[in-house]
Amino acid sequence: MKEGVLIYRVTNLAEFTGPVDTREPTPVAFQRIDAGTTGTCRLHNTANDALTVDLVARIASNAAASATTLTVDDNDGLGFADGDKVEVELDSGLKHATTVTTGGSTSTVVLTAGIATAASANKYIRRVRMGTVGGYIAVDNLGAWKIDDELILIMDSYVRWKATVDQVIAGLRCKLIRIDTAPSSDVGSGQEVKIQVGADIGMLDFGTFPSSSPVVGDPEWGYRALIAEDHGGLSPGMHVRSEMEADDGAGVIARRNEWATVKLRA
Repeated sequence: MKEGVLIYRVTNLAEFTGPVDTREPTPVAFQRIDAGTTGTCRLHNTANDALTVDLVARIASNAAASATTLTVDDNDGLGFADGDKVEVELDSGLKHATTVTTGGSTSTVVLTAGIATAASANKYIRRVRMGTVGGYIAVDNLGAWKIDDELILIMDSYVRWKATVDQVIAGLRCKLIRIDTAPSSDVGSGQEVKIQVGADIGMLDFGTFPSSSPVVGDPEWGYRALIAEDHGGLSPGMHVRSEMEADDGAGVIARRNEWATVKLRA
C-alpha cells in the first residue's frame, strides 16, 4: 500500500510525498514557547467550504404590537430554535431584538418578548445568533454536502464543534444543514463550516528544537506523520486543505486556521 508523508515545519506547510504534493504554500512563522512533541493534522474537502449566514423567514400575516407569536411563510420557520437570538423588522423601520422561546415549527416562531410595534406581512424575522438547542445551520454554500458527513463548525467562542450531518435542505429560502448535535455555544454569521476528510492524523516531532523560536524555512525541526493512500474519504483528484495544531510544550494548543492547499494525484 502506498503512503504519503505529511511533514509540518515552522513554515506551516503540509508537504506530501508519494500520492500527494503541495500546491499554493503560504509560509507563516509559527512562534512557540517551548518544544512540543505532538501535533495533529486534519484534512478538509475544499468543495464543501462554507460560511454561516443569517437564517431568514418572511412574516406571512400582520403582527400587532406586543405580539409574541409570528406566523411565517410555509417552511420558513424551519431551523429556528429555543434560545436563538433574532431581529424582527418592524413597520417603523426599526428592528426588534429578542430571543426565540419556542421554535421547531415550520410556520410559526414564538418570541420571548413581544415586538415593540407592529410588523406587517412581508416583513422579516432574522436569526443573527444560533443558540445551543437547534441543529439547523444556514450556510452560503451546500457544495457536495451529504448525510453522514463529519462537519466541523467554528463557534463564536473560536472553538471547533464537530457533528454529523443528518439532513441537507436546498429548496427553501435559506440553504440548511441539520446536524445531530447542536453546538455548545452561540454561532453567528461568517463562521467557517467544513467537512473533515477521514480521522485526525497524529503527528510526532523530528529533529532538534532550536534554542529560540523557529524561523520560516527552518528545515531542522517539525512534525511528521504517515498518511495511507486509503485514508478515509480521500480520492484521486480531490482538493483538500490541511489544518494543523500543535502542543507548544507549555500546555497551550497553537492552531493554524489558514491551510496549505494540497491535491491528491490520480
